[in-house]
Amino acid sequence: MNYYVYNRPSGAVSYENPPRFTWMPAEDGEIYTIEVFNSQHEPCYRFDSVPINFYTPDMVMEPGDYTYRILSGEKTLVSEQPFSISKNAAITPLKGREHRYDAISAHPRIWLNQPDITRLKERSQTELQPYWNRFLETGVRPWVGTSPHNEPLPYPNNKRVIPIWRKMYMDCQEALYAVKHCAVAWRVTGAPDCLATAKNWLMTIASWDTVGPTARYYNDEAAFRIITALAWGYDWLYEDLTSEERRLVKSTLLTRARELYDYVKNQIKIHIKLLDSHGVRSLSMALVPAALALYEEEAEAEEWLNYTIEYFFTMFSPWGGDDGGWAEGPTYWQSGVSFFTEAISLIKKATGLDIFKRPFFKNTGDFILNTYCQDTRFMAFGDMSDLGDYPGLKAGYTMRILSATSDSPNRRQYAWYYEQAKKRGEGTEHLFYNYGWWNFDFDELFFHMLYTPTPIEVPDNRTTVKWFRDIGWVCIHKNMADEKRHLAFYFKSSPYGSVSHSHGDQNAFVLHGFGEPLAIQSGYYIGYWSSMHTEWRRHTKSKNAILIGDKGQFAQLHQKTKAEEMNGSAKSQFESLMAANGTIEECSTSEGSIYIRGDALNAYRKTVPALLSAKRHVLMIEETFFLIIDEIELSQEETVSWLMHGLHEFTLGNNSFSSSHQGTGVDVLFTGSSMVLEQTNQFEGVNPNETEGMNMQWHIKATTEKPQLSHRIASLLYPYREEDKEFFALNSAEGDELIITRTKQSSASAGNAAGKEYHVRKKVDSWQILAQTE
Repeated sequence: MNYYVYNRPSGAVSYENPPRFTWMPAEDGEIYTIEVFNSQHEPCYRFDSVPINFYTPDMVMEPGDYTYRILSGEKTLVSEQPFSISKNAAITPLKGREHRYDAISAHPRIWLNQPDITRLKERSQTELQPYWNRFLETGVRPWVGTSPHNEPLPYPNNKRVIPIWRKMYMDCQEALYAVKHCAVAWRVTGAPDCLATAKNWLMTIASWDTVGPTARYYNDEAAFRIITALAWGYDWLYEDLTSEERRLVKSTLLTRARELYDYVKNQIKIHIKLLDSHGVRSLSMALVPAALALYEEEAEAEEWLNYTIEYFFTMFSPWGGDDGGWAEGPTYWQSGVSFFTEAISLIKKATGLDIFKRPFFKNTGDFILNTYCQDTRFMAFGDMSDLGDYPGLKAGYTMRILSATSDSPNRRQYAWYYEQAKKRGEGTEHLFYNYGWWNFDFDELFFHMLYTPTPIEVPDNRTTVKWFRDIGWVCIHKNMADEKRHLAFYFKSSPYGSVSHSHGDQNAFVLHGFGEPLAIQSGYYIGYWSSMHTEWRRHTKSKNAILIGDKGQFAQLHQKTKAEEMNGSAKSQFESLMAANGTIEECSTSEGSIYIRGDALNAYRKTVPALLSAKRHVLMIEETFFLIIDEIELSQEETVSWLMHGLHEFTLGNNSFSSSHQGTGVDVLFTGSSMVLEQTNQFEGVNPNETEGMNMQWHIKATTEKPQLSHRIASLLYPYREEDKEFFALNSAEGDELIITRTKQSSASAGNAAGKEYHVRKKVDSWQILAQTE
């Protein structure tokens, strides 16, 4: 993965037909030509007058081998690059601009058109009546007759304060609810009080200062919501606004959306610098509804639509590849992909363009199915806004859309996920990370008016391994659908490093067993720039990873501008954060064992200059326990600390420790080094006010007794239920060999009890089970 756009395709097989072309542009305003040659170097395709540095052709190409080049005028901008198109590639051309929007109707055109509204009126009294009544109860009645919020005030001294920032955007979310929901209710029921409420809130927010506290540069989350509210209000109330009211709403929407478009395209240039999380999300969350609302009335709106749709067809997703991963983690998938699926649903309904056919959308449900399981907590990696709760409701609702639109063989399991999420999340609708973003009763109407539910399929109990290669995550599951027997282990070593919402956690793991978090990603995501965020959670010391000479991986945030501080970004360090990356070199299965090898050398380069190699090997043996071997090579002697974190106090032993809670536990044994163990329940460097009222967590630090140039630390992790508990010993043999002994009884009472012995040996770069004896 690159931070900057790169020449694509380049020597790779394209699993989309036509392939997506991207390249580093020349100067602004340049027009490009793409020339494609067949294997005999004969010209076979030519695409002229391409206005920007990314392009999806409007035709299907013959599978086979090709080369292409990019011209800017007479100048060759990209010399010939080879590529091929798979015979099994997804067919995903993009209709050309000339007739792209022929299907767009008169207002309204966001979500439903007038014939659809007539159908909703009928269905709201028949099969959709329960959903409609619930929507009226939660989404409409709380706002009818209410006075609009006052315009939010600036931060004290214009310095971002997280509770005030959140209150600002939640007030704007409520304005969106009042406008959108009451406008929908008005069009369906004809209730005058719904119209009056929607208009009152709409005209109020239209009068707010476009460069004030709800401006994009000041609080972008607030700005996205206001733009969206203006767009829905203008579109759904178009015929109910006076010419002066329409002029004011349109002018304000145009000003705000124009500034947002200029920001993403001309300032941060998300088609060149790819990894701006909020910039990418702003297209789906705000610019799509704004462009649909103003289409045909303002030429700029068509320009916004073209940029956005072509970006979605060509560049998306910068956070992962065809296998569907999302490097920022599942909760940022939840916000990013959820708004995206809603936006491309709006695009599909208004224009007929089906972006869901792209491979990313075929597969991205697998990411949530594997990384955001409904019975797990404190799992996954990166910023997690759920604060240790079970996964968010919106992930389930988005999975339902994917179950209805995806060609994935697992689509029925996505529908199962939705059912589980809805059950697990019942009663959490009011929490800020739900209420401040979505109304799920509107989501029900949104879905049922556009899609048909998919039958569910419960995942089976076999052990599965899912490697998301593009983002460097591996997920192992056993008994996924059975909470009390579910064993889950995730490992990460990512090319995205610690950029954006990722952390300094290359070669880290998390472990969940039998309904309990056993090895967690510690801390709480209070918010970007909180001390918990900047001093603890982003850093290796909060992960199940290693410190070298008491130093972790590079993950330091640094902002240079007031806008970065207020909006929670860290663009000034992207290159360094991206460079602190890792690699999963191997993930394989053999004779009932699973093997993973990660390389985290780059992640420590800036903090530990003497480091020569940092490899972590993971073996899951007989689907029961894990052997982790860390191999560290240095040019200067250092100690190494092995870290693990949990929700409950650990019991320390002789080169071992354990934790047990409500009949579930984990034992950890070391060999290869004599380790000095210590634990604490403090979050180093964190303002105590930020964790007031939150549950305590415990942190193990096992450090080698002395500094050395070379370290090999072998650790055995055995997760168990008390009724099934077995007993293990871990010992080093001569050379590159480890011996694991497994018995049904403890060593103190085993006597001559039969057990099992495993010999694990290093062969070349990998560790393998050499022999098993009864």
